[in-house]
Amino acid sequence: MKKHTASILAVLVLATAVSLAAGCGKEKGAEPQKQGTGDLNIKYTTDTKQSVKLPDSYPAKSFPVYKDVFILAAQSMEKEKSYILTCFSKDPLQKVSAFYKDLFKNSQVISLTEKDDEYTIMGVKDGYTFTVCVVKNNEQDKELKDYPTSLLINLVPAPEGMAESLKGMSGNMPVPQK
Repeated sequence: MKKHTASILAVLVLATAVSLAAGCGKEKGAEPQKQGTGDLNIKYTTDTKQSVKLPDSYPAKSFPVYKDVFILAAQSMEKEKSYILTCFSKDPLQKVSAFYKDLFKNSQVISLTEKDDEYTIMGVKDGYTFTVCVVKNNEQDKELKDYPTSLLINLVPAPEGMAESLKGMSGNMPVPQK
């Protein structure tokens, strides 16, 4: 499971990093980029004193962002209503994790990993599949050294019928035996 979770987290972080490296735009003056059938809009900042703003259509009532985080990047595909947020918090990992643990306590959970240095939850809520990863910040950038906790939020509309098909499930899906 550890390898699987690490792989998922690596893919999500890599996708965000590649998008940022492509130079799609800083928060000020960012221009939406076209990709596929929708509008890919990536905003990021290099100024740790000013977070990127959430996309207007982000479902903040269902998926609130932890208080007082620094939002480094916000990626959205408005037509598809998909979002990836890369954030950092000055609060300890356990406090940020507790917020999301409480938030998703009544959600349909597909996968959950809880360790001293990681909290990752995947599930279905309010028409979205979600992945929230709260991990120890290992960034080497001096600007981010004051943020001990990294937070990644990934939201994608759930396929039709997915929530219904998971109704009887409690907790994690079974892990395949080796």
